[in-house]
Amino acid sequence: MRSLLLAYSLLLVATSQVGASPAQRSLRDFLLQLSHALPLADSPCSQAGEIVCATGCYGVILCVSNGQGGFQEVVLETCSQGTTRCSAEQGTCVTGPTTCGAPTTGSIACHGLGYFPDPYNCSVFHFCSALNINSQRMECAAGHAYNPLTSDCSFLTSDPVCTSGPPVPACTSVGQNGALATNPSMYYVCTVDANNVLIPSLYKCDNGEIYDAPTYSCVDPTSPTSSTGTATTATTTTTTTTTTTTPAPPTPTPAPTSTTTASSAPIPGTPCSPPLIRVADPDDCTRYYECSENWTWVHAACTYGTYYNPVHNRCEFGFC
Repeated sequence: MRSLLLAYSLLLVATSQVGASPAQRSLRDFLLQLSHALPLADSPCSQAGEIVCATGCYGVILCVSNGQGGFQEVVLETCSQGTTRCSAEQGTCVTGPTTCGAPTTGSIACHGLGYFPDPYNCSVFHFCSALNINSQRMECAAGHAYNPLTSDCSFLTSDPVCTSGPPVPACTSVGQNGALATNPSMYYVCTVDANNVLIPSLYKCDNGEIYDAPTYSCVDPTSPTSSTGTATTATTTTTTTTTTTTPAPPTPTPAPTSTTTASSAPIPGTPCSPPLIRVADPDDCTRYYECSENWTWVHAACTYGTYYNPVHNRCEFGFC
């Protein structure tokens, strides 16, 4: 196929020269018409009936099965370079930036800390160790897909996260935003990059909050006023006790044994050890206590639609 395309390209160049004979011009016109049904060397098609963009975003292509496990790429529309570009989502050439040309390999810009899904590839995820840097790209094992809720590759490529479209909804306009279906604590905002390409930038809500697109904000899915008020009160009332005990490593050790019983719960802000251990909230199955890296307890919440499973020590889909 590559040799055929090379010969095709050379013929087009030869027949495009000034002074070409009528026979050469006829051959050129025939080849140009034929190009509308020629499969390209590296086809972007993955299934019949799919609409994709040609390399360079200059054309809209319909993927047609060739009956031999491959595809023929039928050009539906040719875009005007410098004026319009392909939009596979809308199936036509449009003015302004589109998702065509957005990177599908490499890193993403870090607007939050931790793990994030790749906007275009369900088997790829990214780790951000600091803000305003490029992420570290990682990939799941063959047949597995990334789960943004549990931060592992517990999904399969046959699951809806891969089959229902890209992990992050395709951008069609600047400012488009919304929460991710697989983890409502994460959200995206569509922006234009330096190459005038529309891409989704990923962000993350803190402390179990979920993203609310109509208000452009992170909100508590249960009771914003009471939960935030409780957390603030607990922290401020215990500040005087933690200022003297936190710096001394030996004193936090007994804290878990005295606060992890079923009849009582840890007090946010008090010492704990070791960091990152978790204890279920005895009064709310959607919340838990975690020993922070500062050796103090914090009261955390699972995202909406999940609950804390003390057996697996993580938030899982479902209700309790």
